[in-house]
This record gives sequence, C-alpha cells and structure tokens, in this order.
Amino acid sequence: MAHGVASCAMLALLLAAGASARGGRSLLQNAQAPGTAATFPYYGTCDQLVDDNMFSLSNAISVTDTPAGKRVCVPVDYNPGCPQTVVRNGQTIPNYCCVDYTAGGILVQPNVYKFEMQVKSNCRNAILYGASNDGPKVLRGDGSTGQLALNWEATDTVIGTIQKARFTNVGITAANAAGSQICFTIDKNFNKGSGECDTVEELCLSGKGNCGGDMTIVESDKNPRPTGLKSHLCCPVQDPPTCMDVLPGGCSAPNKQGPNWSTVVPEGVDATTYCCVADCNSADATFNCPTGSKDNGQNPMLSIPVTQAEYTSSCCTPTTCSDAGQTCGAGSRAKPGMSSILLPNFN
Repeated sequence: MAHGVASCAMLALLLAAGASARGGRSLLQNAQAPGTAATFPYYGTCDQLVDDNMFSLSNAISVTDTPAGKRVCVPVDYNPGCPQTVVRNGQTIPNYCCVDYTAGGILVQPNVYKFEMQVKSNCRNAILYGASNDGPKVLRGDGSTGQLALNWEATDTVIGTIQKARFTNVGITAANAAGSQICFTIDKNFNKGSGECDTVEELCLSGKGNCGGDMTIVESDKNPRPTGLKSHLCCPVQDPPTCMDVLPGGCSAPNKQGPNWSTVVPEGVDATTYCCVADCNSADATFNCPTGSKDNGQNPMLSIPVTQAEYTSSCCTPTTCSDAGQTCGAGSRAKPGMSSILLPNFN
C-alpha cells in the first residue's frame, strides 16, 4: 500500500499501534540472552550443516516399545568425505569439523562428546537416566558401549526458554563411528500415559516423528580451540530451522518478510535482521510524516530497527503552498518562489 499522511484520529490509532509494535520488538530482542543464538543448539558459532561435518545424526531413528517406555535409537552417520576447507566471512579456512588441528601443542581430531536434544517445556525429566538397560547409552561401531550422563539445561532464546537434554561421554571418533547409535528411553510413567511426553512427537519441540531440527552432536569442549575460536565448532542439525520456525509469529511491525523467509537461519545470526526487511510501505503502520511534510512517493529499504528519524528522511518530503493548492486571489500576487514555500501539515 502507498504511504501517506493520516488524519488526527488515524494518527492516534497508528501511534498506539506503533507503541505496541515497538514494545513487541523490544521484548523479542531482550529475550535473546547475550551470546545466545536464535537457532538450536544456541551456541552461536558452530557449523550446523550436515555436509560439512564428519559426524551427524540420521533422520532414520528407531522406536521400540519396552516395559519402561519407548526406546529411541538415533544412528550416527559417518562422512569421511566432508570438505577439508569451508568459506567463512569470505575467507577459506580449515574445516575443523572434518580435519585434525593442533592447538596448545595438542593434536585434536574430529570427535563427538555430547548428544543434545530440545524438548517441550513440560517434558523436562521425561527421559530415563542411570546405568540400567533403559538408561541412555552409546553403541559404537567398534562394538564398545558406554553409559551416557544426562543433565538438563534451560536455555533462553528468542522464542522463550528452551529445555535441552544433554548426554555426555559419547566418545565417537573416526575409528569407531561407522555403525554407531545413541539410545535413550522415554519414561512411560513420567505422565502416566496421559498423552504428554509419551512419544517422540510429544517429546521433541518440533513435534516431528524423527525429532528433525531438535537433535545434534557436539565435539568435546575439553579440547583446546583453534586460535581465535572460543565456542563449540560443530553442531550438525538435520532439518535445521527456517525463519518460519524461529519467528512463528512472523516479522513484527514495521518489518515484513524478506527474501530469506523460507531459508534456514544460520547459527549465530540475528533472526529478525536475517529474515525480515523494512521499507516505507511496511513502516506506514507504525510511523507518520511529521507536521510540515508529506509522503515523498518513494519506497526505499530501511534499516532494522526502523527509527522515526530514518522514516522521516527516507519516506517524507516538506509540504509547500503548491501542495495545498493555494492560489492568490484578486488584488494579490504570488510571492517569489511560492511553489517552494513550506507549509504546516494539511489534510
């Protein structure tokens, strides 16, 4: 829609709507804790792309009924053909999720130390733990097995507080990865068969039967990092979230969906600036040209967050006598330069 000057009544409504929209944007931004990314697993720097990683999780999970509940096993895919280098910020660097590197005099090889999954908030503690056959385990490709430690973490994100189950001591390397799987049991007594948290779909945040987008594996944080890197490096995610997943309510006014809307949100970027755009037309519902100015008929892109100052300078132009249709009556004549004389706002 074309933008323009509103009546006083409409102006009041728009200002109220604008205040509400601005409040919504503020809440959205404040919900993201410093250093927390917008997408799972919320580390902000790790490589989510399955093809970049030597190890990733398969979508072909298996679910078996047991007396204790549903036993879920997730195969680990081994990709020795992963690329040796990747492009980051326009620079080609070693792919630390695929190649060995040396840091602090220590040789570090690609590995898996943690398995993480995000679950619905009411399903925290719905997974059995301990050393029994129903507890979480890793079955490695070389025939060895390991009991996994399970702990829960509440993570603040742009969509609220997310509950993550973290399983540690996975111990997968290139030597034992092929044929490995990670297994855990959903406790049938957690909600006593109430239909909450009893199945994979009920447990995982996405509600998908394969927990797509809700699971990842991460390298050990006990190893030294390459120079200049301080956080996790590798976190491959099958079915990573798109803008629609990260911003389920859409883009808040005065923004609108941008060309990236249907694409995957990269780990570590601000979801609003990646997924949304703003222009004069989209900002009309929040801002108005101030008194003495009018719609300039242009629709340039605006920065996010949009400010009144930018809206005024980009979307408005001063009003003049000519704009108001002013004419000089009998016995008078136009002042020199009448067409450029500025006027107060008019309707």
